[in-house]
Formats: sequence, structure tokens, C-alpha cells
Amino acid sequence: MRNKIVLTILAAMMPAVLSAGTLTLSVTTSIPSADDYLIYMGCTVSIGSCTPATPGDSANVAFLAAALPAGTVHPDPTATIPDSVLSGYVTAIGLATPSDVVIALGNGISITSSTWASLFTTPEGQIAADLLGGSTAQRADLLSFFQQNYTDFIPLNGTGGNIGEFSTGVVVGTLGATVSAGAGTVPEPGTLALTGALLGGLALLRRRRLSRSL
Repeated sequence: MRNKIVLTILAAMMPAVLSAGTLTLSVTTSIPSADDYLIYMGCTVSIGSCTPATPGDSANVAFLAAALPAGTVHPDPTATIPDSVLSGYVTAIGLATPSDVVIALGNGISITSSTWASLFTTPEGQIAADLLGGSTAQRADLLSFFQQNYTDFIPLNGTGGNIGEFSTGVVVGTLGATVSAGAGTVPEPGTLALTGALLGGLALLRRRRLSRSL
């Protein structure tokens, strides 16, 4: 009877196993950068309905590299995302200097005729400090900045966008983003822990029954 209860619980936990997809970036820059991050938001609805408030959204800030040289980045940076993602936005952001941010924007945003202050309410110096520091709170600030301005960034599976350096008002690179379905599944950490505990309990019950039968 106890075995049946454990198996029933395990079966009920199966929806907590997430199917995994891959977000792949293609990045080319004409200048080196440092303290680079990937920030993305994925939605389970079409791009026209994708917002930070959409139910089922996933969003993350991922560290790319302490330093990226000029040229095409190899291998292509990747991130694991839920396979349910149908649309979303992404950017790559880093530092040309300790106070000079470079950031990838959608094709509809003019870098050469815009200033940082004309596009964003968050000061460039604050974002530069977040990139330099990289603490949990600073990464949360980067994500908040991204979500406040998500439509300025690059749509997933779209036409890509440009990387801009606003201190000079020039385009310094390009970024493309594609999403592909994964072949496997990724269990949530809590699911792994609970599954291990239940299986351990099942093994203990079996050993006790065997010892009593001897």
C-alpha cells in the first residue's frame, strides 16, 4: 500500500519536469567589451501579446563573459529556456569602459540619432555600476531595467538588431537570437530533491520488509 502511495506521488510530480529549449545568440562587435551579460524574457504567447506581466513568462540575467574581444564571438553564446517559449525579447549588454555601456537594441531603434537619456530613464551610470558589481541585487536591477524597456530590445527569432555605444553614438556590432526546441527535459531543482527523498524512502521500506521476512 505504501509503495502505491509513493508511486502515486511521483506520478503527480511529473508536470514539474520542464521541457528545455535553447536560446542561441550570434554576436559580432567591432570593439572589445567587458562584464557582459545576456538578459532575456520568454513568453508562451505570440510576440504581440508578450509582456513582463504575461502569465507563464520566464526571464533571466545570465553572465556571458568577463571580457569579449572584437570580432565574431565563438562559440555562439547559449542559454537554456523552457521549451514552451514562443516569443520574447533579448539583449546583450556590457562595458566598453567602466562608465560606457554597450547594449543590443532592436532594428527599429536608432542608435546614431539617439542618446541614452532619450531612450531610458535609468541612468547609464547606474547600469554600468550594476555590470561592474554583478551582485544578486544588481542583477535584479538589470532585469528590472530590461523589463521596463523590453520593446526596445531584440525579438526572439526575429531579424536581429544592433549593438550601440551611446557615448560615441555609433553602431559597434550586431546580435541575432534564435530559439530551438530541446531534445530532453530539465527537472526543477525542487522536483529532483523530493524525488530523491521519496525513492530513498521506498528503498528503506523494501529493506525493512526483507529483513522481517528472514
